[in-house]
Amino acid sequence: MPNSGPIVVFTALLLVISTETCLAGENATKMGAPVYYDSTMLILISENGCAAIVFRKEFDFGVTYRYRYLSKDGSVKESGEGSVFEKYNDVAPGKDGQKKSFEDGGSMLFIKAGSIQLEWSYRKKGAGWIYYRPENLIVSIGLAGDFERVDLSRFKKRD
Repeated sequence: MPNSGPIVVFTALLLVISTETCLAGENATKMGAPVYYDSTMLILISENGCAAIVFRKEFDFGVTYRYRYLSKDGSVKESGEGSVFEKYNDVAPGKDGQKKSFEDGGSMLFIKAGSIQLEWSYRKKGAGWIYYRPENLIVSIGLAGDFERVDLSRFKKRD
């Protein structure tokens, strides 16, 4: 197969926008970052393995995705599809300037690939938010067009 150019991957730690105070140790809170679906591939690296994620079709307050997963020891290779979405039910309409009350109506808020999970929420058309603890999960980004050819073994955490 001819080389069609370099695979470009950036470490998202440089692009992270913290939505909560970042503390150390057991009190560490999640980091939050926007993710734009068009042309974006996420590379997720945990102590158990790594995964590539690309976003597909959007729907009301959600998006479908494809993934490829490789375990740390290389014995498990998995690929598949999933979806994440927010779904809430009104439980008390707002009156006299008060906010409405909502309850979860069956939301799916975690991107799952093999043993890796990444929290997600809806942001706007074409974009979502991701949440993670950098002590447990490294998030890098690349071009969605490289999804099929990226060598996941390059991203496995080293001891």
